[in-house]
Amino acid sequence: MKRIQVFIIVLTLFCCLGFAEKLKNLSLDNASSIGLRIQTDSVIKTEGKASVRITTLWPTTVCLGEVTGLSVELAKLIFRAMVKSEIIGTAFLEMWVHVKGGQYFSRGLNNPVKDKSDWTSLQT
Repeated sequence: MKRIQVFIIVLTLFCCLGFAEKLKNLSLDNASSIGLRIQTDSVIKTEGKASVRITTLWPTTVCLGEVTGLSVELAKLIFRAMVKSEIIGTAFLEMWVHVKGGQYFSRGLNNPVKDKSDWTSLQT
């Protein structure tokens, strides 16, 4: 009975693979085709000497940085950023925390930035 089950699974796998069709290639010869661009902007800023301008062709997640070596026992972690947008849709902050083998995250869904906005403080 086990041989028949394995044969049916393998046959099903080959049948599925046989109908695979390539829809389109994504060329990585030119990095601009990926659509993500992160650059320093020393003209548009709200504090400090510059800001970070992030441009994408479609919705994406961008890691802005990593903080290590903190003592977070009994602490409240807050990720706060000044954000200015010229987007179609909605964006929000997301924070990932890795503590003692566990992964936790917070999304600022209650405080998004939408469409075209001036500098606003977002936090999660």
